[in-house]
Amino acid sequence: MMFNDIVKLTLPLKPEYISTIRLTTASLANRAGFDVEDVEDMVQCSAEASNIAFKQDLDDFINIEFQISENSFNITIGNINSEDIEEDFEMHMSEMIIMSLSDRHCFEDGKLIIDKKIR
Repeated sequence: MMFNDIVKLTLPLKPEYISTIRLTTASLANRAGFDVEDVEDMVQCSAEASNIAFKQDLDDFINIEFQISENSFNITIGNINSEDIEEDFEMHMSEMIIMSLSDRHCFEDGKLIIDKKIR
């Protein structure tokens, strides 16, 4: 059975909404079929990506899109400037954490895309 579910969130760019991002990520990663360890990995990735967006403060909102398919779980976080990340130690460390916990991450058109395969 093929499926491709997309869930979109737009939240105020305020640190108090990080728990909403983390809980939504956990719920959707569980729905995707991840084990507890992989759920936690994706929750941490979404939190680190959100931290980058909060630190850059490029907009009043943070846009997050979750895509669940049969073999992957994808998180796209908007309003992120990849050029600023190398210059800031905290943002660079957040990117390194994302790199270590995900199968793939990349920057495209002002967005950070994080992907993890479902095993």
